[in-house]
Amino acid sequence: MKYRKEIDGLRAVAILPVIFFHAGFKLFEGGFVGVDVFFVISGYLITTIILTDMNNGNFSILTFYERRARRIMPALFFVLLCCLPCAYMWLPPEHLEDFSQSLIAVSGFCSNVLFWLESGYFGIESELKPLLHTWSLAVEEQYYVLFPIFLLLLWKLRKRWLFSSLVVVASMSLAIAEYGRLNFPSANFFLLPGRIWELAIGALIAFLFTYHPELQKAIRQNTKISNTFSIVGLSMICYSTFTFNNSTPYPSFYTIIPTMGAGLIVIFATSKTMVGKLLSTKVMVGIGLISYSTYLWHQPLFVFARHRSLTPPSTTLLLILSAASILFAYISWRYVENPFRNKSRISRKTIFTFTLLGSIVFAGIGITGDINHGYTSRINYSNLTFNGFKEGNEIHLFKNYLGIHEKDNNDSSKFTNYDPNNLTIDTAIFGDSHVNRIAVALGESGHTFVVSGKGGCPPLHGIDVAAGNNKKGVCRNVSESQIQYINTHPEIKNVFLIARWSLYTSGDYESPMDGYFLDDGSGDYSQKKSRELFEIHLRKTLDYYYKKNINLYIFFQIPQQKEHPERLINYILLNNYPLKDIDPYTKTNIKDHLSLQEYNRDTIKKIANNYANTSIISLDDYFCNEEFCMMFKDNTILYDDHDHLSFLGAKKLNEYVSKQLKSRGF
Repeated sequence: MKYRKEIDGLRAVAILPVIFFHAGFKLFEGGFVGVDVFFVISGYLITTIILTDMNNGNFSILTFYERRARRIMPALFFVLLCCLPCAYMWLPPEHLEDFSQSLIAVSGFCSNVLFWLESGYFGIESELKPLLHTWSLAVEEQYYVLFPIFLLLLWKLRKRWLFSSLVVVASMSLAIAEYGRLNFPSANFFLLPGRIWELAIGALIAFLFTYHPELQKAIRQNTKISNTFSIVGLSMICYSTFTFNNSTPYPSFYTIIPTMGAGLIVIFATSKTMVGKLLSTKVMVGIGLISYSTYLWHQPLFVFARHRSLTPPSTTLLLILSAASILFAYISWRYVENPFRNKSRISRKTIFTFTLLGSIVFAGIGITGDINHGYTSRINYSNLTFNGFKEGNEIHLFKNYLGIHEKDNNDSSKFTNYDPNNLTIDTAIFGDSHVNRIAVALGESGHTFVVSGKGGCPPLHGIDVAAGNNKKGVCRNVSESQIQYINTHPEIKNVFLIARWSLYTSGDYESPMDGYFLDDGSGDYSQKKSRELFEIHLRKTLDYYYKKNINLYIFFQIPQQKEHPERLINYILLNNYPLKDIDPYTKTNIKDHLSLQEYNRDTIKKIANNYANTSIISLDDYFCNEEFCMMFKDNTILYDDHDHLSFLGAKKLNEYVSKQLKSRGF
């Protein structure tokens, strides 16, 4: 295959936005599209190599896998090796346990499956996972396992069906991606079925150029057309990079823009076009040559920097780390990647043995770290002077309780009996994951409760949530089961609604929204649409309870903290810092808290004022003074994380909540 400088330059166009996206630069909120550009490039190059070998009659799957191993494994193992001491020294147990699990998954090229099962790609926690970016390597390797077999089978059976069959597979994959963006967004993002079509774009171009060389010749002769379409291609990638963000359904039809842009460059960018000349410059080609190692290095550097400080890395530091990722990449490329590609120095047997042993070693290290729960012995929690950290278990204080964090539980109509005394229920508590701890604060009120909820599902009738914790329809099932319970239990006279309302209407302090209310048919992921649906379904919910003559109590969301208490505690214990060092981070400015809650509180008050049966409960006076909302109080850590109460924190609310409810006739 003839070497094309502009393809390496295109790799630079792919890697730089990815780096700046993971650095957190707002201008590059769509920088994740660089991965899609890589997929197109890989599909083109790999398919060209396979077809060339097949046409020459010397294709070997063993040789193909050898090339992949030489290309991928040495640099990957080198970066993993460098990450190990940093992870052990700087990651708290929970994160080190997660890192250990990712080592296992990376060794088996299934990290995309692991990260799909854990969480989404755009959340705050993703910024603290050193190996999150390896999901794309897993997608490519899974594709490389299947694709040569697919080609070989059709080559022997019906060679003329190759191109059309690939078009069919790509079309099916694109359809899966478009369907998945609404129905299983996280799986759609991480897993192979919704990504095959991106690699297939490059593969189809390889077919055209291999079997229709006259087409490639015509393109090279018509500079005007080549100039136009290559500029359009580069513009499509730039447009995606600077306009897409985490609210863009992805992958989906939107992904056609950057992938087709990359395809146009592969087809039309030649040494005679402006784009081709730009991509063929020494700087662009140089960055492109080391792009794989750069991709491996950048995420761990950013993540470890974030773990090493309680304050977010400065712009200057992020720029330095971005440059460092390129420097380290050059070292990896020159002294690790290149030597392992030299077949005269390193034999096929050696590279396969190296790959197998390396995978076993890193998987073994991961298994050991996972079994030891991130080596909790590194931190002596007995030195902690605060109550509430690592204390307290979930207990069932109520007659009935529906599990909250049962992942992908579509059957939300089963209420499991935990009370042997068979008391009469008079109160229901409905909500998302916040319901269990606020319910603890209600546990000594003298009433008997049923508690129902699921993380990521607010207690609004008929509502559904997209791009959140659950599959499409799950949240609607939860709310329908709650309605059914009320309809069949007329003894229920009081209902509490509890949720992290801002999650679905305003996002977070620093990051934009990633949980949107969903309206069947519209497919509109936007804050405006989400707020519109919030008001519609809030009115529908309040109407229902008003007609049922039920006393309704809506809890305003507790103050959300900007820091994670476990992160603070682990930081001082890992680094032997005095407790006073974390004091500024144990509270959130009340102005920020009220600003985050402004829309949902104003909306709830505006609508609730029309219903005489509805009362609003605010807990601000307990958590906040005139300046700050506290994470610690009375020598107790009140929070489990940024927004959920700890068990002891919830227990401490009993007296305060009882007084609030008593004043409202409960």
